[in-house]
Amino acid sequence: REQFIKRERATSNICTNQSLLANMSFIWSLSQGNEGLQNIAINILEKTNYSLLTDLNNGCPPLDVNFTLSPSDSISSVDWNFGDGNFSLGNSISTNQYLNNGIYYPSATVISNDGCIQQVVSNGINVTIPPTGTYSMNNFSGCPPLPVQFNISTSALNTINLNFGDGYSSNSSNIIHTYLDNGRFYPTLTITDTNNCQSNINL
Repeated sequence: REQFIKRERATSNICTNQSLLANMSFIWSLSQGNEGLQNIAINILEKTNYSLLTDLNNGCPPLDVNFTLSPSDSISSVDWNFGDGNFSLGNSISTNQYLNNGIYYPSATVISNDGCIQQVVSNGINVTIPPTGTYSMNNFSGCPPLPVQFNISTSALNTINLNFGDGYSSNSSNIIHTYLDNGRFYPTLTITDTNNCQSNINL
């Protein structure tokens, strides 16, 4: 019984000593004035607002996109995630080639010089398949002047450029072009969609 009492008192003394030390530490901090309080203050660093910029937001594959983080002077390293399964560890500038159509949302995990970590997400990058179209011509051979009827079919949202191969061209989808000189001519068709994606077709 005497041992139990002594143990209980000893535990009580330890708790009392811990409280006493805490109080003494607080009193010492107060005695140091404002400087003492500043020494134990928690320092929260100001967050940098980064911008993730791209030179392209849409196009057709293969689409090369350049990425830039700004401001860059406070950046220690960047872990890039391009949203298509490709990753890169580097600095504030990077590039990625998108090989498949789809909408991708690249992001960058930024580690600043102060050791702060934050994630920056870019706007979506829309990679579309090249536009398609069909064509027909009614004449392939003859003597000049030779009229040839061209008929182009594609989406109404697309624009076309029909190069007749003799120095003339047209943006019309249905046109008769007359070849005035003899020779071999190779007309080509360029179809451009709203994402500035192009298909080049040899007729």
